[in-house]
Amino acid sequence: MKMHVSLFYHKAITPPHANQIFTGFKALSKQGLIQLSLHQTNESVFVDASLPIVRACIDGEVNLIYDTLDGYRFDHSCSLQENVKLLDKVLNSCDFYFKRSFSSALNSTLTNTNIYRLGLNVKLHNELYSELLHTKLLSKEFAKLLIGKSRTLANLFNQEYYGDHLFQTLNSLPAIKKDYFYPNSILYLTRSRDPYGQALPEDLVEERHSMNELRAACIRACRKEFGSYFVGGISDSAFARSAYPDLVMPKSLTRQSNYFRLIQEASICVATNGLHDSIGWKVAEYVSYSKAIVSEPLKYDLPGNFSTPANYLTFDSVDSLLNQINYLRQNQDKLIAMMKSNYAYYHNWVRPDAMVLNTLLKAMSLQSQLV
Repeated sequence: MKMHVSLFYHKAITPPHANQIFTGFKALSKQGLIQLSLHQTNESVFVDASLPIVRACIDGEVNLIYDTLDGYRFDHSCSLQENVKLLDKVLNSCDFYFKRSFSSALNSTLTNTNIYRLGLNVKLHNELYSELLHTKLLSKEFAKLLIGKSRTLANLFNQEYYGDHLFQTLNSLPAIKKDYFYPNSILYLTRSRDPYGQALPEDLVEERHSMNELRAACIRACRKEFGSYFVGGISDSAFARSAYPDLVMPKSLTRQSNYFRLIQEASICVATNGLHDSIGWKVAEYVSYSKAIVSEPLKYDLPGNFSTPANYLTFDSVDSLLNQINYLRQNQDKLIAMMKSNYAYYHNWVRPDAMVLNTLLKAMSLQSQLV
């Protein structure tokens, strides 16, 4: 007998982060592995109802929470330690809590232990399923979705084409080449964050400033070291134009359809940590396309033994970034092995249906041990 899953989401939830969860559940339902029902609710897990957190209930008995938030800042007005205490209270309300930004160090201070690794966050669709759940008919957002379903219209209106994000058609096979180094074979396109774009505590203002400076330094160094082999810069914004005018990239390159084309063409992709030291979406995007990855050390834990040097190499300075890229240039057998490892990891742990199925199987296995 199929398990029945009821998925509960608040109408104010921000879709992009939770997209992978909605997509995964819908895919499992379409594959005939579960029965799925969706319920929009006015009840939120935390006070801020827009947080990308959804609840699920298996067969009316086992309660799960999926948290795709960057870090542990459920309430920006509270300290990190106070936010961890907020999480501890929420853990009392569920059987299993699956968290994207999972920190063993922070979790060691929790009273409850029913928190588990969720995995990398990536923007992959299942026919715009989660977006349509949150979009009113005949609204501007609805019109944008309709335009985004056509590549021709999306290009005409300079908008995202959603077909680039359908996980069922994603070609993630590693490319077989004689040489993996050629113009544009090293990629790092990123964004800057205005530290004063919103009211934030001083520690978060400093976090954004440091993050911006590291990203800019990495781009400048790679441009100097690798020349035409490297394509990288910062996406256009008013803040980027004022703070890093020499690094701003044309929108034609940073538009998502072109950005994913550049990932497909690249051999080595660079990643830096996101807000609250979260693992950036870029890591998941690179894994999805089976790329070799050079990243800052990951501050959060992932399921499935995602590790260095099998899946990525780490850097902690601009010089070590250049050294790691050059290491892969000089050891293409290591690069190819990493691509293969990331291909396997994507299909086992990142694909939306695989990610959600892993959580359901883990929850039911652990639940059976309690009975």
